[in-house]
Amino acid sequence: MTSNISEANFLMVKKNVINSTVVEFLITFDVMVCAVLISMVEIDANVINILNFQKQGLLDSVNVTLTALAVSDIGALFFQLLVNILFNPLWRRVQLPFSSSSVLAMVFFYPQGYFIRVNDFITAFAAFERCLCVVLPMDIKRIITRNVAIVANTIFYIVLLLYLYPEHSVVYMDFMNIPDLNRTVDHIFQ
Repeated sequence: MTSNISEANFLMVKKNVINSTVVEFLITFDVMVCAVLISMVEIDANVINILNFQKQGLLDSVNVTLTALAVSDIGALFFQLLVNILFNPLWRRVQLPFSSSSVLAMVFFYPQGYFIRVNDFITAFAAFERCLCVVLPMDIKRIITRNVAIVANTIFYIVLLLYLYPEHSVVYMDFMNIPDLNRTVDHIFQ
């Protein structure tokens, strides 16, 4: 049965350097406690940031950009949180009705990658805006207005959706029979 531990840990377990139960406990604790708590704290912090920027008013281009950054960060953290929950080593003991690796890749990894790419583009736009503040300090409010920031961030969100299109346009979900286990599971085919 496949597991999510690294190859080095697998060799240490195989050579009886570390007990496999201890490794499974540590991975479960890391994935289900530490990673989930960190994700929840980060999601809460981003919600507080969005509320703070909304209270300040979205009249400034910087507030618009930082709000868009917080929204994309929430999206990436949400999908990471779901991946952490579904990659729990304890799920190996349960017979899930789907092929976990292929379904996780299409349903969770690609959307998380989308939000991370949006995050990167928004960060680059914010850095460009700060660079213009240094180069053209008197003209920055005229060059990058609130509307320019809204249009730029909206374009990032829409254009980067093209990242998801190729993967989702060539795959379909259907049932797959696994004769060794005498089971039928949902699987994503290309």
